[in-house]
Amino acid sequence: MYITDNSGHFLCYSRNVRQTRKKKGRSEKGLGTLQQRGRLWYFRITIDGKEHTHATKTADLEQARLERDRFLRTLRPVSSLAPLHETVTVAELVDDYVTAKKDNHQRSADDIERALKVNVLRAEMFQGRLAASITTQDLKNYRELRKAIGRKDATINNELTYLRSAFFYGQKQTPKKVVEVPYFPIVKVNNTRLGFIELADYKKILACMCGSLKLFFVLAYHSACRSGELTNLRWDQVKRELGIIQLEPGTTKNDEGRNLPIYGDMAQWLDQQEAIRKAQCPDCEYVLFWHQAEVDTFVRRKAGDKLNTFASMWQRAVDQAGFPDLIPHDLRRSALRNMNQEVGIPEVQCMKISGHKTAATFLRYNIVSLKGVIEVGKKMGAWMASQSTV
Repeated sequence: MYITDNSGHFLCYSRNVRQTRKKKGRSEKGLGTLQQRGRLWYFRITIDGKEHTHATKTADLEQARLERDRFLRTLRPVSSLAPLHETVTVAELVDDYVTAKKDNHQRSADDIERALKVNVLRAEMFQGRLAASITTQDLKNYRELRKAIGRKDATINNELTYLRSAFFYGQKQTPKKVVEVPYFPIVKVNNTRLGFIELADYKKILACMCGSLKLFFVLAYHSACRSGELTNLRWDQVKRELGIIQLEPGTTKNDEGRNLPIYGDMAQWLDQQEAIRKAQCPDCEYVLFWHQAEVDTFVRRKAGDKLNTFASMWQRAVDQAGFPDLIPHDLRRSALRNMNQEVGIPEVQCMKISGHKTAATFLRYNIVSLKGVIEVGKKMGAWMASQSTV
């Protein structure tokens, strides 16, 4: 383009006006581009492969730059003009991970969310922190902090394992939200429980259980089921005519369905529970529920509410019976030992009932009783005696 004077005489050449305007509105590297369309300035930037265009609604370049900066803050924090993995916080990783667990309908999602958001994210070393800034020393400090308030190593291991999974989940994203996962100090613990109860102990403890917990105790001792599998049982899963209780696929830890035999005094206590249901809460769909007696005396529930949290009621009963260290999971171990060692049911069948996937895990639960050891001693002594006379 050339420029003339008032009389039309040639003076000089000039750059294209559009090029001049573009240069005038050029931003620093990484801040996108301001371009003038007519009188007004428009802003354009590409972040993570996605183009964003924004009208500043002003003809003033300085005002346009201020509007550009404001708009950038709505896309990411100010520091986020750096690569994504340098701007993601620990809280964002946790949110992504928990959401993924819930989207996949994982049964442990609520426990994971509670461990991460109630315990981990409330710790000072993680509040507002960028994920990229977390070091192994921060994680060691967290362990020491939790131990100082009495938390066991196994509990802390679980919390750190969940957090580590959140970091690995962020590393799988495109673009990556985590480039390098720090080393997590997971310590070795030996918390394998060896407890179980004999049949005489079972009857003694059952007598001390409150009405709402009696059927839970009976089912746990007979079926080798996990607590969560029992508390989620509905009446339509109890097939009295077939003599079984059906655990539906998707309701168990490994998501596979199982059938539990009804035997011993299970039928008696199921009948009693159904009679209570008809009298107090006929619309209750769950087999295990709070009875009116406990609602009136101990718990803030209403009759028919699902039996969910009952730690204090359980502890009161086992203390009274003289077994203060007994936990519900010990009943699972007791049932397996009774089936396999006392009755002689093959391991494969026991595992089908209990839901164990591997023989190694089953064998860890299948504890030999003192009586069993004594019986082995007697049989081996008799065998050796018989051989010495040959």
